[in-house]
Amino acid sequence: MVNENDSEGLVKELIHQVSGIPIDQIGLEDRLIVTLGLDSVEIIDLLIRLEAVGVTIPSAQISAA
Repeated sequence: MVNENDSEGLVKELIHQVSGIPIDQIGLEDRLIVTLGLDSVEIIDLLIRLEAVGVTIPSAQISAA
């Protein structure tokens, strides 16, 4: 079973892979577009990578990224 810290690390790693932002600069409260500055292509890439590891995000939350 994946614990919360492992999940957080995985998501941060995926955001880093997509955006190049250093992992230590990605926080739990950061917003993908507003805070981290991801563009639409990076968001789609991130969603695909998250889905590949079994993480799904409700569409209502995606528009609020």
